[in-house]
Amino acid sequence: MSTIGLGIVVAGTVAACSGDDPAAKALFEPCAGVGEQALTQAGVDPASRVPAGSAEAGWQTCAWDGATASLRVYSADRSLEEFEAEAGPGNFYDITVAGRAGRKLVDSASLTTVCDVAFGAEQGVVRMIVVTNPGQPAPDACATLTRMGEAIVPALPA
Repeated sequence: MSTIGLGIVVAGTVAACSGDDPAAKALFEPCAGVGEQALTQAGVDPASRVPAGSAEAGWQTCAWDGATASLRVYSADRSLEEFEAEAGPGNFYDITVAGRAGRKLVDSASLTTVCDVAFGAEQGVVRMIVVTNPGQPAPDACATLTRMGEAIVPALPA
């Protein structure tokens, strides 16, 4: 009888764990997931790569530098809704980059020098952040993000 009870406990445990699909929750790794060709097309140097974070911490980011702006791609296991709630109400508006709907974070202190767009993804949220180089003439950061996004957004997870 104890063997039957143990079998039921093991089967119940396996059934409970089988709903967790690790592949569906795998965190996008920006340094590996955005290819050199896309980075070059976006106008940043693939060799300038600076990684940070870890899948275990629930977030990863990778940054690259270009002549007129730097690009950071950030990946987290939080939902887009959680990300927006943390930033506060009224700080986002809809934007489309490379045909993909996203949410632009509005920061009035840096409207022309920083652009931050978040996209919902199956694994959570993926963000593109562009910071223009103050020493180089460049369009505003969101115009630059839109241009860079044509090359980068197709590499981001859905």
